[in-house]
Amino acid sequence: SITPTTIAYGAWYQAQSVWNQELVQIGDKWLTLGKVVQGLGILISGWIFARFVSRIFVNRFLKRFRLSKDASSAIRTLVFYSLLFFVVMSALKRINVDLTAFTILGGALAIGVGFGSQTLINNFVGGLIMLAERPVRLGERVMFKDVDGVVEEVGFRCTKVRTQSDHLVTIPNSTLVNESIENIDRRRTIRRSFMLAVTYNISRELLADGVQAIRDILEEREIRERIHPIVGFDELAPRVNFSEFAAESLNIQVTYWYAPVVSKGFADHSERVNFRIMEEFDRLGIEFAFPSKT
Repeated sequence: SITPTTIAYGAWYQAQSVWNQELVQIGDKWLTLGKVVQGLGILISGWIFARFVSRIFVNRFLKRFRLSKDASSAIRTLVFYSLLFFVVMSALKRINVDLTAFTILGGALAIGVGFGSQTLINNFVGGLIMLAERPVRLGERVMFKDVDGVVEEVGFRCTKVRTQSDHLVTIPNSTLVNESIENIDRRRTIRRSFMLAVTYNISRELLADGVQAIRDILEEREIRERIHPIVGFDELAPRVNFSEFAAESLNIQVTYWYAPVVSKGFADHSERVNFRIMEEFDRLGIEFAFPSKT
């Protein structure tokens, strides 16, 4: 007779039949649908667990040891893939896959990959060297050949730089390790060096007054405090000299060092210096030279 109990037993029997349905034989064991579902469950849950644990581990590590963002990102990646490896091995073991077969397959694969992935290995080793030496860090502005931008990511294979024109450039780590990198954000000062050209019809006394006027401008209170930085144990003082007799002008060389390194502040300071030089030269009656021949 058909009763709720017999219906429940029948459904349970059908479910067991589907769950134990044999799909393929691996060695002397059969792979069933139930084991496939269990393996997928282990893989998915393990992947979520690996992401969670790696994030928590790095957050605790970062707070305790104050690691940089690029180092913490690299550690999180290593922890995640290490945990994911064990999750994959557990899932394969659950579906009765003989893991000893992977040793032979892994050896053959390692030989093939070794010949075909030398560049990848070089980039990986380069990434480890960069993470150890840290020539660049996240958020720093660097110059590499014709690339000028801010570092957005330092990975094991490549480093990503956002250029001034908002383009994302990917540079292999092996290239960065073997080439010179100019780290702009790690400079202690910003050096400014420019030439002022005056006309040849100026007298010696007026030219000397112009040179002294520039020296006095660089010693004014609002200007001086930024251009006398202490680097090491030495003070970098401004330099103003009548430098050369050029073909079309008498040249005055001006050099000074600005600190701290702030691009916006440096631009404003340079503008202030330029306006003051124009004011003093107008007051003295000194004319700037332009390309001409007599």
